[in-house]
Amino acid sequence: MNSNEVKRSRNVNFNKREEELLVELVTTHKHVLENKKTDAVMWKEKEACWKKLASEFNSQSLLVPRTVQQLQLKYKNFKKCVRKKSASIR
Repeated sequence: MNSNEVKRSRNVNFNKREEELLVELVTTHKHVLENKKTDAVMWKEKEACWKKLASEFNSQSLLVPRTVQQLQLKYKNFKKCVRKKSASIR
């Protein structure tokens, strides 16, 4: 392994309730998180929104506290799976 590579630490898998909670929280903040603007102001706003979302998630979560990066990755993968399923249905 190269010294520049960082190994991602593995955490417990998301359960169904955690996935539902994540989608519910993202839906409430959708106007910021799904905004297509890419200027510096919007990036800071999105970053602040993800931090707020993570604290809300962790205050309601049942099992394991999750980081902002873990929640972002899970949401990104979740969206990818939904797009794939909808494409296969068509």
